[in-house]
Amino acid sequence: MSEENEKCNIYLITPQNFKINKFIKELELIFSHDIVKILQIRIKHLDDIVLKKCIKEIMAVCHEYGVFCILNDRPDIASEMYLDGVHIGVNDSSLFEAKRIVGNDMIVGVSCYNSIHQAMIASENGADYVAFGSFFSSTTKPNAIKASLDTIKKWTEITKIPAVAIGGITPENCKPLIESGANFLAISSSIWDSKNNSIKIIKEFNSIIGKTIVSTNSI
Repeated sequence: MSEENEKCNIYLITPQNFKINKFIKELELIFSHDIVKILQIRIKHLDDIVLKKCIKEIMAVCHEYGVFCILNDRPDIASEMYLDGVHIGVNDSSLFEAKRIVGNDMIVGVSCYNSIHQAMIASENGADYVAFGSFFSSTTKPNAIKASLDTIKKWTEITKIPAVAIGGITPENCKPLIESGANFLAISSSIWDSKNNSIKIIKEFNSIIGKTIVSTNSI
């Protein structure tokens, strides 16, 4: 995972519930637009056997389209299934444990909410990217800690470790995050709650990201 990212890209998070065959077909259509660079599998309610079956199918389509496939919260399964990485909450001991389990070749991302201090500790201890948020109200995590644009701006001024912006991000509100220097926009509900318009939404993100990057670079 490169520390430098000239273009802001999409970090897609799976819905909690889906029918795997339909979901795979939808992923293929979304991935064909070459804007999603990371997919996080975040399915909390499945037992390990069913989860591993889903991971196998999702990982196959991710790798077909050159998308990094990472797992939320389970470094043990990420290592066992040879995924590209794991995402964990901000906790020093869990970061050390995750690195111990998955080794140095896998991506390890850490949630840092609105804290540059926590992000610095995470990056010093080996995190490959940090996630800040929630920037907007989110149906996925309605009680999440709120983050400010200044956090992204300050982070990009002091380090090259990629920053993921997360929380209620839509095509309508994403422009300030791109302008602030976010390397990735983490999206979930804006795609999956769009009533079968996921391709339309991903095209809108692609258009806004492209226009914003051009506008920012011309200043």
